[in-house]
Amino acid sequence: FFFQAEDGIRDYKVTGVQTCALPISEGSAFSKWEYHIRPTWTLYVDGQIRAVHYRINGFRYNPQLIIDNNYLFFNPKIGITFNKGITTLYMSLARAAKEPNRDDFEASKNDQPKPEKLNDLEAGAEIKNKKFRLSGNLYYMNYRDQLVLTGRINDRSEEHTSELQSP
Repeated sequence: FFFQAEDGIRDYKVTGVQTCALPISEGSAFSKWEYHIRPTWTLYVDGQIRAVHYRINGFRYNPQLIIDNNYLFFNPKIGITFNKGITTLYMSLARAAKEPNRDDFEASKNDQPKPEKLNDLEAGAEIKNKKFRLSGNLYYMNYRDQLVLTGRINDRSEEHTSELQSP
C-alpha cells in the first residue's frame, strides 16, 4: 500500500507582477493484490485513488479567470498472467483518468476542459531465455475528453488544445 500527499502554494510571476496563485492539494493511495490461481496462472487487481484540488486566480492574459475545481479519480486495473518455462502471456483491462494541465484551463475562459478518461485493453506475449528475449504487445485505448493539439493558435499565440472523443 502506498500513499503520497502534497500541499502548497505555487506563485507564478510575469514581469514582476503576481499573475496567478495556484494552491494545489494533491493526495493519492495505491494498492495491488495478486492471487496465484495455479502455479502458472496469476490474477492481479490494483487501484489508485487520487484527489486533486486545482485553483487559478486569474493570469496575465485573463485576470478575471477564476478556477476552483476538485477532482477525485479511481483508476482500477485487472489482469491475468500465464507463465510457464520461457513463455509469458498476459492480458489486462484498466481505467485511468487525470485532471487537465494548468495551460489547458488558461486557453479560453469559455472553453474549459474536462478530465481525460481512458479505457485500456492490453494483451501480450514474451519468450525469453539466457540468450534472447522476444516480446510483443497489442493494445486498444479508448479515450474520452482527450486533450490534443488542434493546430490552431489561441488568443495568446499558443497552441490550442481541444477534447477529442474516440469513436
